[in-house]
Amino acid sequence: MIEKGIIIKQRGRHLHTGLFFPGPYEAAMSSLAYQSLYSFVNNLSGVLCDRFIVETGRSIEHNLEFKDIKVAFITAPFILNAPDVIKLCHYGLLPHHEIRAVCVGGVAVAANPGLFKFSDAVVFPGTIESHTEHINMIFKMVKAGYSRKRIIETVQPLADRVDMVFKDPGPLEYEPPRSIIYSDEAEFANMHLIEISRGCKGNCNFCLSKHLYAIYREFEYDSIIRAIDLSPPDIKTIGLIGDAVLSHSRIADIVDYIIYRKKRPAFASIRIADLTSKKISLILKSNIKTLTIAPEVATERLMRVTNKFYDKNMLFDALKELIANGVMNIKLYMMIGLPSETMEDIGAMIDFIREVREVLIDSSRNRGRLGTLKVTINNFVPSPFTPLFIHNPDSIENLEKKHALIKTSLSGLPNLTISTMDIFDTLYQTALFRTDYKYVRRVICGGSVNEKERFEQDSSFADDILRLCYK
Repeated sequence: MIEKGIIIKQRGRHLHTGLFFPGPYEAAMSSLAYQSLYSFVNNLSGVLCDRFIVETGRSIEHNLEFKDIKVAFITAPFILNAPDVIKLCHYGLLPHHEIRAVCVGGVAVAANPGLFKFSDAVVFPGTIESHTEHINMIFKMVKAGYSRKRIIETVQPLADRVDMVFKDPGPLEYEPPRSIIYSDEAEFANMHLIEISRGCKGNCNFCLSKHLYAIYREFEYDSIIRAIDLSPPDIKTIGLIGDAVLSHSRIADIVDYIIYRKKRPAFASIRIADLTSKKISLILKSNIKTLTIAPEVATERLMRVTNKFYDKNMLFDALKELIANGVMNIKLYMMIGLPSETMEDIGAMIDFIREVREVLIDSSRNRGRLGTLKVTINNFVPSPFTPLFIHNPDSIENLEKKHALIKTSLSGLPNLTISTMDIFDTLYQTALFRTDYKYVRRVICGGSVNEKERFEQDSSFADDILRLCYK
């Protein structure tokens, strides 16, 4: 493992803090929330923040143990992280009374705060920037010698008042989260990541991000330029992060500046609505080789159900131009199991995937080699705050039937790969969105094997999960 950008402080002169991520190292190092918290805490006077490898119980920077720290921070970006967070707290951190404050935050916490309401932890339902005042308060109280109980009683009521929903449509005025540490083992190795916006201009009925933030907001252009300038000279790719990257009002200027700095822009998933002629020119100028888009559905009826509309002819015309000019790989995200979905909708999706493949093959043939199409089939998960949260996921039997039909219908086609979302993950996410901490600790965190194996082997556990999914 080779890292650049780590922050080393003198161990003996600072209050020791641990930063934890409920997942593998490579995922942690690609999380801007994790990296931003690492930078923010280390920039506080008199505080040292080390990253911990949960499996070893030791920190990366100073080889600290759990008992050596006074404050612990855990970021939980996904709802599937919840059981690991609970296990880490109750079996790893909370038994160490030397730790005066255990703090849990992230998108998963905002999605279902009740899932993380431990009696001995401070829960931050929102972004890091929303709680900087509360984090500072915790360190002041720890330095003053306050107990864990007193810190929670003081800080938690203030943290609970934070509303993650954006009410002001103006720009985000703080510095955008960016890469601090670079690792050869990160998911986005050799890339400088910058978050340029939050929320989405779309209004999809299934999208947690849209309904969590409510309003699409951009980081200011000047702050993004400063973040670009902080990229190391040997890192040549700038990854622009957001749910609607090409929707940024200054995206053309941002791309031009990245190219001016002799670096290459890379985009997260692109909204179909942003595939206008001007935005296509930006993509081509950026020398992008893979385009990631998420049509999700293929019929007008399901477009109305999801409130996600697009013009197929416009999409195909955009793909033809992009592929003919060197964008040789397409990643396509589709969704099944939506409320009121029929097998006719699945048939239309299969036909749509075939059409996209034909566009890819026909448009890339003249370039001397054929492009590739990778399709990911996700299953509908009813997410909190969304209009579709009131619905249940599709039945296991239906999902298995639809997966089989899609794979069988498209198998054997060259230059096409199909992957499907694990059905257990669909059920597990739904259950976690719909339950609370007491239930998860008692039922889900009680086994010694992983949850999927328990679901297959333990009928009582499976019944508990299914009861939450199919109310």
